[in-house]
Amino acid sequence: MDRLLELIKKGIPILGIAAIGYMGEHGTDGGFIKDIWTAAKTASPLAAMFAILAWLDERRERREAQKQCNDRTIEFVKATNLAISTFDRTTSKLQEERRERRRR
Repeated sequence: MDRLLELIKKGIPILGIAAIGYMGEHGTDGGFIKDIWTAAKTASPLAAMFAILAWLDERRERREAQKQCNDRTIEFVKATNLAISTFDRTTSKLQEERRERRRR
């Protein structure tokens, strides 16, 4: 199952390029994708493929870096909350002991 998911993840960029190519060739709106595809065919299909792959790879790396940053932030907040609650309990305990000593 993991191998299948890994193959699917690796195939997504190629499917993306195929989708852009298809929409560029058969699109009727004459929009952004058609313009990109026309420019890519004029320059070089191989260069366009590498440029698109590099763009998709950069986006994947950016999402992965953002996820790591979010995970670290969550871990930091959890650690801070744990420390604050520990200090709060310690302070409460010390105040109780101080009150006990004053009563004696």
